[in-house]
Order: sequence, then C-alpha cells, then structure tokens
Amino acid sequence: MSIFFNEYIDYRLEIYKEHYSSPRALLNKIWEFPEAEKLVYDTLVKLLLVDGYSFGINDFAFVFFVQLSDEFQLAAVRTLEKLIVDYGKNGKMLSLIWNITRNRLPAHYGHLIRYWLQIHGDIEVFKKCDWTNNSFSHTGERQIWADFRAKDFQFVYNAIAELPDQYKYVEYHAWITDRIAMEMRSGDWERKRLYRGYR
Repeated sequence: MSIFFNEYIDYRLEIYKEHYSSPRALLNKIWEFPEAEKLVYDTLVKLLLVDGYSFGINDFAFVFFVQLSDEFQLAAVRTLEKLIVDYGKNGKMLSLIWNITRNRLPAHYGHLIRYWLQIHGDIEVFKKCDWTNNSFSHTGERQIWADFRAKDFQFVYNAIAELPDQYKYVEYHAWITDRIAMEMRSGDWERKRLYRGYR
C-alpha cells in the first residue's frame, strides 16, 4: 500500500508542478489504513517542498480531509499536530495547516492554533501565516470579501483569548486587532462604492 500510494503522490506532484492541477478524486479513504498518518504527513511535507506557492497546494491537500468521520478526524489532527511540532517555524507549512483546518476540520481549528502557540509561539512567524481564505463560494450576490477576512481574523483572536496567561499574547491580539480594523475599513469603503453604483 505504502509503495503504491507514494508512487501515485509523486506522479500527481509532477503533474501539479507542470500544470498546477491537483487531484480531483478524494483520497479520504487513506485514513482506513494503519499507515495513514505517516503517508499523509509525508505527502504534506512533499507539498511544502514544491517551489513557490500556489493556492492549488491547498486543493491538493484538501483531498485527504473531506467528510471525515470523528475517528478519522482525530487521526488527521494527530497528523497535523506532528507537523506543527516538526515544522512550527515554517510559515508555509503552518498556512497549509490553517487552511486545511479552517476549511475541512473547523471544529479543531482553534485547538491547533493554541497548540502551536503553546509549543512554538513566535509573533514574526505568526505574522507570516495566511489567516484568511483567499476565495469564497459564489452566491450570486455581490460579496464584501473584507467582511469574510475580518471574520477569519476574529476567529483567531477568540481562539487565542481562550489560552491562560493572556499577558503572553498581547502582541498577537494587537496585530490581529489592527488587521480586523483594516478589513472593516476596506469593507465600509466597498459598501460605499456599491451604494454609489460602482461594481
């Protein structure tokens, strides 16, 4: 199983590097195998090593984390916790982890933020992370993207507020508060444009 899976992932990675095409088929059945945690861990490390950065990396990673049972969610969280321990100073890996949990494992997102802060907490690394989604489902109505980003930042703020010894996180809260205020100003500006008839 491991050999076949790794060969498939390597093949898909070569396609991704050439065409930025991630797998369309879900690979969430991988969690049924005993070696799943290591295989997914190794795959996410391979994605980290892809030159440059594309949001397609998130799509590639998501195929492992869609519609997981409670049991498999716990296995997924263990895998992400190990990545946080091993790559907790790497903003690109952390951003990938935040995107996975924010979109596919939301019940565990706050926990993993706090887990990272208690192990590696570093304000400069924190600032380099991608804390907001970069695309949203189309509803047929005009979207105020800044409102979504402000909501994403507010979630992170609230997650940190649950930690003990809040004095340790003053810098984090100050930085997030600035980002929320910036997004709110951007949202207000966009609403004014829409009111005036601009698109």
